[in-house]
Amino acid sequence: MKKKEIMTKATQMLSKTAFKLKKASPTIMVVGAAIGGVTATVLACKATLKAQYILAEHKANVEKIHETKDKVDAGEIQLPEGETYTKEDLTKDITTTYIKTGMKLAKVYAPAIGLGAASLGCMFGSHHIMTKRNATLTAAYIALEQSFNGYKNRVADRFGERVQHELEQNVKAVEVETKKVDENGVEEVIKEYKDIAEQADDPCTLIFDETVDTWERDADLNRNYLLLMESAANKKLRSQGHLFLNEVLTMIGTHGGQSLRTPTGQVVGWVYNPNDTSLHNHVDFGLTSFESSDEALKSFLRGEERSVILHFNCDGIIIDKI
Repeated sequence: MKKKEIMTKATQMLSKTAFKLKKASPTIMVVGAAIGGVTATVLACKATLKAQYILAEHKANVEKIHETKDKVDAGEIQLPEGETYTKEDLTKDITTTYIKTGMKLAKVYAPAIGLGAASLGCMFGSHHIMTKRNATLTAAYIALEQSFNGYKNRVADRFGERVQHELEQNVKAVEVETKKVDENGVEEVIKEYKDIAEQADDPCTLIFDETVDTWERDADLNRNYLLLMESAANKKLRSQGHLFLNEVLTMIGTHGGQSLRTPTGQVVGWVYNPNDTSLHNHVDFGLTSFESSDEALKSFLRGEERSVILHFNCDGIIIDKI
């Protein structure tokens, strides 16, 4: 293998490694902060044991200085001719003793303090990195939502609201003919479109059926329960001023014991501000505001169908509006 190829591969490997380390830097910093914090505590405990001897020595030195001063004043110790030991000298010696003791204690506790400071730095650094990444993701999510809304509007303008609805909700419109006899005995054929769900993959959609723990075999119970949850969600929205979709999904129930929460539900939801006409200012599960052609939903509300597809009227991404 040529030297140039080896250098190229080595450079690529180093570049990938550096990128992976940068990507995992918040996790690495948090783990480092945790390990550093524990180690700093251990070092502080060991330093405290050493500090006891330093403080004992300090106390002995201070007592010795005072004892010497007392003996000089009592004449028990004779100083050389011309020398004195005044109160100012006593204060100077005690100050010097305190400074030396402080330096010894600082030296003993320095490793623990330094490591503790580094651990805090790692923790705050990790938080700073994650805050910047979340801000970037939120901005990207908002741009994506705006682009998607523009796309929906273009589809509706070109192909009509019906096609746009089918594509967005992933439903198939089936034409259903029903015969009715009017008061004059004339039979007429009425054509309606019935939406058949193929798959509920809209992030603001939930299939409420037997897979949800709170679902019951009684259609009326399911309808009343969802209307009750919708009312509770509206009360929470008004009291908090905002409400995330995941909060509503948590209120509704779980899926086999597992949460219904989704990554999208963590950033989308509702904001309550009656002065802002661009907001819905209320939570709607799609039970009270729906298209007349949705036969499946009308069947659920009449108590004929036990399951239903919920369409939440989210205001969109709200994490940047709170």
